[in-house]
Amino acid sequence: MKYRTTTTEHDTPPGLLLLMHDIPREIDEDFNKWYTEEHFSERLAVPGMRSVRRYRAIGSQPAYMIVYRSDSIDDFVSPAYRAVLDKPTSRSQRILTRFQNVVRAVGRETWRNSESSVGGSMIVVQCKAVEGKEDLARKYIKEQLAQNLVDSGCMVSMSLCESDADITSASNSDIVRRAMPDHYVDWVLLVEGYDPAKLALALHREVLQCDSQRNALLMGSLTRYELMCALTAPDHSTVRTANAK
Repeated sequence: MKYRTTTTEHDTPPGLLLLMHDIPREIDEDFNKWYTEEHFSERLAVPGMRSVRRYRAIGSQPAYMIVYRSDSIDDFVSPAYRAVLDKPTSRSQRILTRFQNVVRAVGRETWRNSESSVGGSMIVVQCKAVEGKEDLARKYIKEQLAQNLVDSGCMVSMSLCESDADITSASNSDIVRRAMPDHYVDWVLLVEGYDPAKLALALHREVLQCDSQRNALLMGSLTRYELMCALTAPDHSTVRTANAK
């Protein structure tokens, strides 16, 4: 079957905030309650926020991941978003300071092959384009990598998030200080599927065959996650789904 993208590059691409992290075992229960009792509603009330998804790692670390999607990357540095960051509740401050091994990126979703398809699992690929060859790397992702994964029957959807270092830094809290600094990433591929094992195997084959000189893409770590829940902001009409554990 010929691969087709169902979305195109927009003048204003959606914004994505991705955060992977571990959490101390002794606060895991309170941490998970905090998301549903406080954090989700607080963040989704910010103008421009579209949706949020939470994931749990499958046999790897960091143990948790959250992905926020907004109308624009600028929503993550808006006055409304800064107001939430600068005035955290005591509970938020207590929990956020306990995050460990944080990997963080705020970027533009410059390409996505399907707006409607959602997989029960996701593999996060940290990657980076060879400097000066970004267009070639994008072409490889869209026309070769995604096509091969579609042909394998393992992939539901793929999106490319190109992070912005300045906004990633500016969208962080000056009040919540963690013991270790966050690790920022450059590009992130979010690859969704139904069977995480088969998807990981197919993706691993593609990583081994990727030639950075020819394809202009440096492929880094792959982390597998299963979907815990997905919510939309009140003013967006996307169907809400939940599969919390």
